Amino acid sequence: MLGAVSSTVYFGSDNPQRSTTAETAAPVSKTSGSNRVLSRGEDKSLSEAEQREIQRLREMDRRVRQHEQAHLAAGGAYVRGGAQFTYVRGPDGKMYATGGEVSIDVSPARTPEATIAKMQQVRRAALAPADPSPQDRSVAAAAARAEMDARRKLAEQSLEEQRTRAERRGNLESAAQNGLQEAAIRSVSGTGGSAGWPQTR
Repeated sequence: MLGAVSSTVYFGSDNPQRSTTAETAAPVSKTSGSNRVLSRGEDKSLSEAEQREIQRLREMDRRVRQHEQAHLAAGGAYVRGGAQFTYVRGPDGKMYATGGEVSIDVSPARTPEATIAKMQQVRRAALAPADPSPQDRSVAAAAARAEMDARRKLAEQSLEEQRTRAERRGNLESAAQNGLQEAAIRSVSGTGGSAGWPQTR
């Protein structure tokens, strides 16, 4: 779900294929024929298949939330808002997160140096989860390209500053050289207020 919105992109955890059962099932009054002991939190009105589906959804919800939390923690000041989740209703009637996204500002900063630092953090935020999604990797790659562009601009600025300094140095040396030549000419011609050639009476 990578989409640019005012220089903001979205990190998203992959949205695994949703279970039709999870989306459409409502709690039903069924009991399985087994005499097994129910674990804590299980509802004896649900079938074993529904209990397994709930376990699967709980695990998915946990992974999705961890994934987005990793983005939030690493994104720092560049995160725009909190995590957004997509949900499905489980057989127990509860809502479980099956996908999520975090938006982050990827616009260039005011200077190349600031842009480099910003894009490094964006890249860290994109790759922060243990299992980066394809769109996370895409954001990281885009941030790396933006960082390279900023480094190129920085190198160009540095080169231009060196050129300017060299030109100034050249102009100063030229001016100094011209000043020495003029002083020498004045000294030889006697126009500089120096003794000049001896005069005869």
